[in-house]
Amino acid sequence: EAERACAKIAEYRHLVLKGFHMHLATDIANSSIYEHAADILCSYVLRMKRLYPVEVEHIDMGGGFGVKNLRPRYREFWDVPPVQNFLQAMAHSIQRKLTPSPRLIIEPGRYLVAESMAFATRVVATRYDGPGSAHVIVDGSTSMVPTATTHWHPLHAYIPNRKKVITTTVFGSSCTPLDILGTAPLPSLKENDILLMAHCGAYSLSRSTQFISPRPPVISIDSGGLTKMVRRRESEDDLTRLDLF
Repeated sequence: EAERACAKIAEYRHLVLKGFHMHLATDIANSSIYEHAADILCSYVLRMKRLYPVEVEHIDMGGGFGVKNLRPRYREFWDVPPVQNFLQAMAHSIQRKLTPSPRLIIEPGRYLVAESMAFATRVVATRYDGPGSAHVIVDGSTSMVPTATTHWHPLHAYIPNRKKVITTTVFGSSCTPLDILGTAPLPSLKENDILLMAHCGAYSLSRSTQFISPRPPVISIDSGGLTKMVRRRESEDDLTRLDLF
């Protein structure tokens, strides 16, 4: 399909093909995957240059770089190299195969913002099944943090006077038993205690929904500790605000 697109562009004198773009996947921790992908793309570029008038000014390798503290939920260990390793791997293939080397473009969205947000939620009910485990329900939901169902988000409860921790499963407040925000060693929790779920900056707010509950506000905190509301809490009216009836 990509080759047919190149051929189609070559039919029109007003169109000039300047670059190529690819995207592999997401949460990739092995930099050699990018080197291999860049090698394949460069071979394709060379073939297109032989067939069509292609002026390759840039190659966009997309994103998908793994983030150290946002490993897949099913993995116990997740060791991600520095982002420089990914860049060097891609640049090595491009500089080796293409002369002059085109500009390398990357899309490091998750890498930049994943650790920039935390989700705060309040405990509304608790159940203890003995000394070894606990279950709590909070007023948040996986509809507000969709990545909670696929990724590991550290859970924290800052309660100074309760030092002993217990394995606690945190359930959301929606009507499905699949609404589980995570399991973590936490202090003994009580109603109205606050939990923080870390590393929610990527694909949480942008993919959140109004399933069961309106969405919470968003508060920014600058480097000096100054807080500011940047998105108001939704109300029940927001659930139907766009409807025409």
